[in-house]
Amino acid sequence: MRRMLIIIIINFFAVVLNYNGLTYHSVNLGGNVFLNFAVIASIEIPSYVLTYLTLDRCVCTVKSRFSDKFCVAAVRFLSR
Repeated sequence: MRRMLIIIIINFFAVVLNYNGLTYHSVNLGGNVFLNFAVIASIEIPSYVLTYLTLDRCVCTVKSRFSDKFCVAAVRFLSR
């Protein structure tokens, strides 16, 4: 369990750094700034679908799905 937590934390920081880097530097691509940002932001839609599909098939052997726990945690943190 500790190993899985460490892997998730490292993965989280890698994803956040890549996402922020792409978002902040999307204006440097050339062309319309707003169109570039919209293209970069539209990449999120397939990633959400892929994440939902892969988290449901994760190796976790708990009764409720891992994605459900993640969504509940996100709602709780956002409600504060």
